[in-house]
Amino acid sequence: MKKHPRFIRTEPDPEREPLFFVVHKEQMRDPATVAALVEMARCAAKAGSALLDPPTSDEAAERVERSDRAGTHRKLCMEAVLRRPGMTGAEVARETGLERHEASRRLPELRRAGLVRCGDPRICEVRGTKQVSWWPTS
Repeated sequence: MKKHPRFIRTEPDPEREPLFFVVHKEQMRDPATVAALVEMARCAAKAGSALLDPPTSDEAAERVERSDRAGTHRKLCMEAVLRRPGMTGAEVARETGLERHEASRRLPELRRAGLVRCGDPRICEVRGTKQVSWWPTS
């Protein structure tokens, strides 16, 4: 099993999809660690569509991956969550300049990759509704 010099790669968790990384809090102060996390976020997960979505949704997901737009959006979302942990999807969108639906699609991909986790729901500053918060896994 390949190891990244700054991260401990663990065995797959049956509750999560792929492998995930453990980063110690003191490592989060290191700009190189943060940069590595952000780069992993860009390419860690793939855009997809739901099982019952029409074929056009699959085509759109493939197109957004091929253009690397999804990877760029994952990177922006990861940077935002690292900068301000506990934001909602709409707050991440506001922080990054993405449309709300773009951030709302990329954040679960980062969760499946083990880079972010859902926190307790709270009232969103943008929408005024109760929404899940997003936190780095470290």
